[in-house]
Amino acid sequence: MKPSFWKSLSIASLPRDTRLHFIGLFNYADDHGRGIDDSRLLKAEIWPLDDDITARVVEEMMRTLAQAGKLVRYADDQREYFQIRRWTDHQKISKPQPSVIPPEGGWELSRNGQGTLLEHSRLEGKGREGKGKEGSTTSFEREQAAKSWSDEHFDRFWDAYPRHQSKVAARQKFVVAVGKMLKVNRNPEELILAAQRYADDPNREPAFTKLPTTWLNQGAWDDEPLPDRGSRPGGNRPDRAAAIAAQARGALP
Repeated sequence: MKPSFWKSLSIASLPRDTRLHFIGLFNYADDHGRGIDDSRLLKAEIWPLDDDITARVVEEMMRTLAQAGKLVRYADDQREYFQIRRWTDHQKISKPQPSVIPPEGGWELSRNGQGTLLEHSRLEGKGREGKGKEGSTTSFEREQAAKSWSDEHFDRFWDAYPRHQSKVAARQKFVVAVGKMLKVNRNPEELILAAQRYADDPNREPAFTKLPTTWLNQGAWDDEPLPDRGSRPGGNRPDRAAAIAAQARGALP
Protein backbone atom coordinates (compact mmCIF):
# COMPACT_ATOMS: atom_id res chain seq x y z
CA MET A 1 0.00 0.00 0.00
CA LYS A 2 1.14 3.52 -0.73
CA PRO A 3 1.71 5.64 2.39
CA SER A 4 -0.78 8.17 1.00
CA PHE A 5 -3.56 5.59 1.40
CA TRP A 6 -3.58 6.09 5.17
CA LYS A 7 -3.79 9.88 4.87
CA SER A 8 -6.51 9.96 2.23
CA LEU A 9 -9.54 11.90 3.47
CA SER A 10 -11.89 9.88 1.28
CA ILE A 11 -10.49 6.62 2.69
CA ALA A 12 -10.61 7.95 6.25
CA SER A 13 -14.29 8.75 5.81
CA LEU A 14 -15.05 5.03 5.40
CA PRO A 15 -15.77 2.74 8.38
CA ARG A 16 -12.62 1.03 9.63
CA ASP A 17 -13.64 -2.51 8.61
CA THR A 18 -14.61 -1.22 5.17
CA ARG A 19 -11.12 0.22 4.71
CA LEU A 20 -9.62 -3.16 5.55
CA HIS A 21 -12.06 -4.88 3.21
CA PHE A 22 -11.03 -2.50 0.42
CA ILE A 23 -7.39 -3.53 0.93
CA GLY A 24 -8.48 -7.18 0.89
CA LEU A 25 -10.07 -6.63 -2.52
CA PHE A 26 -6.61 -5.83 -3.90
CA ASN A 27 -5.60 -9.43 -3.15
CA TYR A 28 -8.90 -10.88 -4.36
CA ALA A 29 -9.07 -8.93 -7.64
CA ASP A 30 -7.27 -10.03 -10.79
CA ASP A 31 -4.41 -8.13 -12.43
CA HIS A 32 -6.88 -5.63 -13.87
CA GLY A 33 -8.67 -4.86 -10.61
CA ARG A 34 -11.73 -6.94 -11.45
CA GLY A 35 -13.39 -9.68 -9.44
CA ILE A 36 -16.52 -11.78 -9.00
CA ASP A 37 -19.01 -9.75 -6.98
CA ASP A 38 -20.31 -12.50 -4.71
CA SER A 39 -20.44 -11.70 -1.00
CA ARG A 40 -20.07 -15.38 -0.07
CA LEU A 41 -16.83 -15.71 -2.02
CA LEU A 42 -15.53 -12.40 -0.68
CA LYS A 43 -16.31 -13.47 2.88
CA ALA A 44 -14.47 -16.78 2.37
CA GLU A 45 -11.44 -15.13 0.75
CA ILE A 46 -10.99 -11.96 2.84
CA TRP A 47 -12.64 -12.76 6.19
CA PRO A 48 -12.28 -16.56 6.60
CA LEU A 49 -11.58 -16.45 10.36
CA ASP A 50 -13.91 -13.60 11.38
CA ASP A 51 -17.25 -15.10 12.38
CA ASP A 52 -18.80 -11.67 12.96
CA ILE A 53 -18.16 -10.67 9.34
CA THR A 54 -20.99 -12.41 7.48
CA ALA A 55 -21.85 -12.31 3.80
CA ARG A 56 -24.50 -9.70 4.66
CA VAL A 57 -21.86 -7.49 6.31
CA VAL A 58 -19.61 -7.93 3.27
CA GLU A 59 -22.47 -6.88 1.00
CA GLU A 60 -22.94 -3.70 3.05
CA MET A 61 -19.22 -2.90 2.79
CA MET A 62 -19.29 -3.44 -0.98
CA ARG A 63 -22.28 -1.13 -1.25
CA THR A 64 -20.48 1.52 0.82
CA LEU A 65 -17.37 1.30 -1.37
CA ALA A 66 -19.47 1.62 -4.52
CA GLN A 67 -21.29 4.66 -3.13
CA ALA A 68 -17.93 6.22 -2.23
CA GLY A 69 -16.73 5.76 -5.82
CA LYS A 70 -14.00 3.27 -4.88
CA LEU A 71 -15.40 0.57 -7.14
CA VAL A 72 -18.18 -0.02 -9.63
CA ARG A 73 -20.48 -3.03 -9.65
CA TYR A 74 -21.75 -4.41 -12.94
CA ALA A 75 -22.88 -7.62 -14.61
CA ASP A 76 -23.27 -9.47 -17.86
CA ASP A 77 -25.73 -12.22 -18.72
CA GLN A 78 -23.92 -14.72 -16.49
CA ARG A 79 -22.37 -13.18 -13.37
CA GLU A 80 -21.97 -10.04 -11.28
CA TYR A 81 -18.57 -8.32 -11.05
CA PHE A 82 -16.76 -5.35 -9.56
CA GLN A 83 -14.02 -3.09 -10.90
CA ILE A 84 -11.76 -1.19 -8.51
CA ARG A 85 -11.60 2.42 -9.63
CA ARG A 86 -8.19 3.94 -10.43
CA TRP A 87 -6.68 0.46 -10.17
CA THR A 88 -3.30 1.48 -11.55
CA ASP A 89 -3.02 4.15 -8.85
CA HIS A 90 -3.20 1.40 -6.24
CA GLN A 91 -1.29 -1.47 -7.85
CA LYS A 92 1.52 -1.70 -10.38
CA ILE A 93 1.45 -5.12 -12.10
CA SER A 94 4.67 -5.77 -14.03
CA LYS A 95 3.35 -8.66 -16.15
CA PRO A 96 -0.46 -8.67 -15.90
CA GLN A 97 -2.22 -11.89 -16.88
CA PRO A 98 -5.16 -11.63 -19.31
CA SER A 99 -8.42 -11.03 -17.48
CA VAL A 100 -11.19 -13.59 -17.84
CA ILE A 101 -13.68 -11.11 -16.39
CA PRO A 102 -15.42 -8.76 -18.84
CA PRO A 103 -14.71 -5.04 -18.44
CA GLU A 104 -17.28 -2.44 -17.46
CA GLY A 105 -19.45 -2.97 -20.50
CA GLY A 106 -22.11 -4.86 -18.61
CA TRP A 107 -24.76 -3.54 -16.30
CA GLU A 108 -24.17 -1.39 -13.23
CA LEU A 109 -26.01 -2.74 -10.20
CA SER A 110 -27.96 -0.68 -7.70
CA ARG A 111 -28.88 -2.32 -4.40
CA ASN A 112 -30.66 -1.40 -1.19
CA GLY A 113 -29.24 -1.86 2.32
CA GLN A 114 -30.20 -5.54 2.37
CA GLY A 115 -28.31 -6.22 -0.86
CA THR A 116 -31.49 -6.62 -2.90
CA LEU A 117 -31.01 -5.71 -6.56
CA LEU A 118 -33.04 -2.60 -7.37
CA GLU A 119 -32.24 -1.78 -10.97
CA HIS A 120 -29.77 -2.13 -13.82
CA SER A 121 -28.32 0.75 -15.80
CA ARG A 122 -26.17 0.36 -18.88
CA LEU A 123 -22.52 1.33 -18.49
CA GLU A 124 -20.33 2.90 -21.12
CA GLY A 125 -17.53 0.53 -22.07
CA LYS A 126 -16.04 -1.77 -24.64
CA GLY A 127 -18.41 -4.63 -24.01
CA ARG A 128 -17.46 -8.16 -23.07
CA GLU A 129 -13.90 -9.28 -23.58
CA GLY A 130 -13.44 -11.73 -26.39
CA LYS A 131 -15.37 -9.56 -28.87
CA GLY A 132 -13.18 -7.59 -31.22
CA LYS A 133 -9.41 -7.58 -31.43
CA GLU A 134 -8.65 -5.27 -28.55
CA GLY A 135 -8.81 -6.93 -25.13
CA SER A 136 -9.77 -10.33 -26.55
CA THR A 137 -8.79 -13.49 -24.67
CA THR A 138 -7.68 -16.46 -26.73
CA SER A 139 -8.08 -20.10 -25.78
CA PHE A 140 -4.29 -20.30 -25.38
CA GLU A 141 -4.32 -17.38 -22.95
CA ARG A 142 -7.12 -19.03 -20.98
CA GLU A 143 -5.14 -22.27 -20.84
CA GLN A 144 -2.10 -20.40 -19.56
CA ALA A 145 -4.22 -18.57 -16.99
CA ALA A 146 -5.77 -21.87 -15.85
CA LYS A 147 -2.33 -23.45 -15.48
CA SER A 148 -1.01 -20.47 -13.56
CA TRP A 149 -4.02 -20.37 -11.21
CA SER A 150 -3.89 -24.14 -10.68
CA ASP A 151 -0.19 -24.12 -9.84
CA GLU A 152 -0.89 -21.59 -7.11
CA HIS A 153 -4.08 -23.05 -5.65
CA PHE A 154 -4.16 -26.81 -6.27
CA ASP A 155 -2.74 -27.61 -2.81
CA ARG A 156 -5.63 -25.73 -1.22
CA PHE A 157 -8.07 -27.86 -3.20
CA TRP A 158 -6.18 -31.04 -2.24
CA ASP A 159 -6.27 -30.13 1.45
CA ALA A 160 -10.00 -29.39 1.28
CA TYR A 161 -11.04 -32.49 -0.66
CA PRO A 162 -11.96 -35.43 1.62
CA ARG A 163 -10.18 -38.19 -0.31
CA HIS A 164 -6.48 -38.10 -1.16
CA GLN A 165 -5.71 -40.49 -3.98
CA SER A 166 -4.09 -40.15 -7.45
CA LYS A 167 -2.70 -36.68 -6.76
CA VAL A 168 -0.85 -36.30 -10.06
CA ALA A 169 -3.94 -37.20 -12.10
CA ALA A 170 -6.08 -34.99 -9.88
CA ARG A 171 -3.78 -32.03 -10.53
CA GLN A 172 -4.24 -32.50 -14.28
CA LYS A 173 -8.03 -32.70 -13.92
CA PHE A 174 -7.93 -29.61 -11.69
CA VAL A 175 -6.24 -27.59 -14.46
CA VAL A 176 -8.97 -28.68 -16.88
CA ALA A 177 -11.70 -27.80 -14.37
CA VAL A 178 -10.18 -24.36 -13.76
CA GLY A 179 -10.12 -23.80 -17.53
CA LYS A 180 -13.82 -24.64 -17.73
CA MET A 181 -14.58 -22.14 -14.96
CA LEU A 182 -12.54 -19.39 -16.60
CA LYS A 183 -14.16 -20.00 -19.99
CA VAL A 184 -17.59 -19.08 -18.59
CA ASN A 185 -16.25 -16.25 -16.40
CA ARG A 186 -16.64 -18.11 -13.14
CA ASN A 187 -14.20 -17.78 -10.26
CA PRO A 188 -12.11 -20.98 -9.87
CA GLU A 189 -12.23 -20.34 -6.13
CA GLU A 190 -15.66 -21.99 -6.32
CA LEU A 191 -13.90 -25.34 -6.89
CA ILE A 192 -12.18 -25.11 -3.53
CA LEU A 193 -15.33 -23.98 -1.74
CA ALA A 194 -17.31 -26.82 -3.34
CA ALA A 195 -14.66 -29.36 -2.32
CA GLN A 196 -14.91 -28.13 1.26
CA ARG A 197 -18.72 -28.35 1.16
CA TYR A 198 -18.45 -31.93 -0.08
CA ALA A 199 -16.01 -32.75 2.71
CA ASP A 200 -18.31 -31.19 5.32
CA ASP A 201 -21.53 -32.75 3.99
CA PRO A 202 -22.94 -34.78 6.91
CA ASN A 203 -24.54 -37.21 4.45
CA ARG A 204 -21.30 -38.08 2.69
CA GLU A 205 -20.28 -41.66 3.49
CA PRO A 206 -16.46 -42.06 3.55
CA ALA A 207 -16.67 -45.46 1.88
CA PHE A 208 -18.52 -43.93 -1.09
CA THR A 209 -16.56 -40.68 -1.40
CA LYS A 210 -15.70 -39.99 -5.03
CA LEU A 211 -12.12 -40.00 -6.18
CA PRO A 212 -10.94 -36.42 -6.71
CA THR A 213 -10.37 -37.18 -10.40
CA THR A 214 -13.94 -38.47 -10.72
CA TRP A 215 -15.37 -35.47 -8.85
CA LEU A 216 -13.52 -33.04 -11.08
CA ASN A 217 -14.20 -34.93 -14.30
CA GLN A 218 -17.96 -35.02 -13.59
CA GLY A 219 -18.16 -31.31 -12.80
CA ALA A 220 -19.50 -32.27 -9.38
CA TRP A 221 -18.74 -28.83 -7.94
CA ASP A 222 -22.22 -27.79 -9.07
CA ASP A 223 -23.96 -30.82 -7.52
CA GLU A 224 -26.71 -30.34 -4.96
CA PRO A 225 -25.99 -31.46 -1.37
CA LEU A 226 -26.24 -35.21 -0.90
CA PRO A 227 -29.67 -36.55 0.13
CA ASP A 228 -30.22 -37.54 3.71
CA ARG A 229 -28.87 -41.02 4.35
CA GLY A 230 -32.18 -42.24 5.69
CA SER A 231 -33.95 -41.27 2.45
CA ARG A 232 -31.66 -43.41 0.27
CA PRO A 233 -32.11 -47.13 -0.40
CA GLY A 234 -30.12 -48.90 2.24
CA GLY A 235 -29.45 -45.53 3.82
CA ASN A 236 -29.77 -46.90 7.31
CA ARG A 237 -26.82 -49.25 6.88
CA PRO A 238 -24.45 -47.08 8.93
CA ASP A 239 -26.90 -47.05 11.84
CA ARG A 240 -27.32 -50.84 11.64
CA ALA A 241 -23.58 -51.29 11.61
CA ALA A 242 -23.23 -49.05 14.66
CA ALA A 243 -25.88 -51.06 16.50
CA ILE A 244 -24.10 -54.34 15.70
CA ALA A 245 -20.81 -52.90 16.91
CA ALA A 246 -22.41 -51.63 20.11
CA GLN A 247 -24.04 -54.99 20.69
CA ALA A 248 -20.69 -56.73 20.26
CA ARG A 249 -19.26 -54.46 22.96
CA GLY A 250 -22.03 -55.46 25.27
CA ALA A 251 -23.63 -52.05 25.20
CA LEU A 252 -26.94 -53.50 24.07
CA PRO A 253 -28.83 -56.55 25.40
